[in-house]
Amino acid sequence: MTLAEQEDIRDLLIQGAERHRAGDILGAAEIYLQAQALDPRNGTVLGNLGVALRGLGHQEKALLVLEKAATFAPGDPETQYNFGNALRDAGRLEDAVTCFRRAIALRPTLPGPHVNLSLILGHLGRHEAAAQAARLGLLHRPDNGSLWMNLGVALSNMKHHEAAVACFYRAVAHRPDDPAIHLNLASAHFTLSQIESSAAAARAALSLQPDRPAAHALLGQALTSQGRLDEALSALNQALALEPDNLTAQLGRARALLLGGRWADGFPAYRARFRRVSFLTGPLSTPAWTGEEAPDQTLLLHAEQGLGDTLMGLRFVAAARARVGRVVIQVPPTLMGLAARVEGVDDVVSLSDPVPAHDIQAPMLDLLRCLAIDPETVPAAMPYLSVPEDLETPARPAGDERLYVGLIWAGDPRHDNDVNRSCGLEPLMPLLALPGIRFLSLQVGEPRQQLVEKGALGLVEDIAPALTDFSQTARFLMGLDLLISVDTGPVHLAGALNRPCWVLLPHAPDWRWMLDRTDSPWYPSLTLYRQPTVGDWQTVVERVKDDLRNQTGC
Repeated sequence: MTLAEQEDIRDLLIQGAERHRAGDILGAAEIYLQAQALDPRNGTVLGNLGVALRGLGHQEKALLVLEKAATFAPGDPETQYNFGNALRDAGRLEDAVTCFRRAIALRPTLPGPHVNLSLILGHLGRHEAAAQAARLGLLHRPDNGSLWMNLGVALSNMKHHEAAVACFYRAVAHRPDDPAIHLNLASAHFTLSQIESSAAAARAALSLQPDRPAAHALLGQALTSQGRLDEALSALNQALALEPDNLTAQLGRARALLLGGRWADGFPAYRARFRRVSFLTGPLSTPAWTGEEAPDQTLLLHAEQGLGDTLMGLRFVAAARARVGRVVIQVPPTLMGLAARVEGVDDVVSLSDPVPAHDIQAPMLDLLRCLAIDPETVPAAMPYLSVPEDLETPARPAGDERLYVGLIWAGDPRHDNDVNRSCGLEPLMPLLALPGIRFLSLQVGEPRQQLVEKGALGLVEDIAPALTDFSQTARFLMGLDLLISVDTGPVHLAGALNRPCWVLLPHAPDWRWMLDRTDSPWYPSLTLYRQPTVGDWQTVVERVKDDLRNQTGC
């Protein structure tokens, strides 16, 4: 190639770059094609042409051109980076990771490869690797807002939410006009129940991008948690107007309606959960029952979500049985003994067994929609569960006049809201000082270890080893004077048995506990103790302690 031709290529690259910066991508591509005709193996020319083709939407052509560019310029970090972007567009994420790592090795200070590498690793579910990639980039570019955001997202996915919040604030400092950063910040605050901060961040996102559905949806969730249901529904409806299939907005709207007691609208909306939660039975091809009379058909009622949801749904089996010929229920093994004794059940099978023969089916909790249940029409017959006859209630020692009180301080850690609904044993420790009470722990799972960690053995008797299934749990509940528990399955069991239970609720409770009331339309034997502000378990426990004193007279 002559010196003149080399100069012509340089001039064409400059002209093409100027056109590209001015927004004339087609013009830039035409100039790069002229340069390519002079030197078909020039990696820089091919790289710029590939970027222009990507900008024009010609993804397949861009990938082919950039692959050649990377071959002819293996030591050019910009070319490797651009090839990685084309591979990402094509869905070849692992290959893109390789390209971005190669670009980083060639020039560690180049921010783009760090940003996109951490982003793709997150999409691949490799969150620790994504965090490491973002941290490496920040060593070279601590002022890069995208890297701070990607690190925050990775930390959120690893449930390091406090650290994620700090990262998002760093990101905002460098990129205050990026609505995505404010939205991520709002989400992290919401997860930590920092509701006012969440709402403020969501509003900041909307001030920058008013038509962003996710920001309206998150603002609606925050307003719901503040009890501002009308404003919440307005925000959630706005999200759905912009994006009708937005699942967060659909579920948020259902929650707001149900919390407000608008069950006729809320339960149909709540069916959106099946877009996220699969049937525990697996896919079912049989018709869904909607509450119609079907006297010649067998209805399969199957468990969904948690044990508490199933226990709650069992209350409505008798009403469903009155409309169909036969009812078969399919529940987790731990509920088999109790479910078999429910009025209206013709047969019960375990979720571990094959799906039984049936004509129509409904998820257990969907009975509230099928039967058009509202706060005034919840079936009044209580209890609707009973302990199997072969299980005896534990006997008390003769002369023991103490109050027998069960304690549960944590639910299933896999629950979406467990960080807020579980209080841990420590806030309950002041209760253990009260005389005249025999405290028994019904806590199962890893949180049970807190009895040892807090030195509470002796103050509390651990009966968890005897709770091999919910029939055994029911047996012990019948021997208690009172259960004090966070929102978890045994609360529903106590309510179904019509046993006294004081429920410790977070400031933003599950929809079924509604708002601003101490009773429950689901279970007359329950008393609700609500956090007055987010995270305030101390006030809740003080109220419980005062009421326990009144019961014992101490």
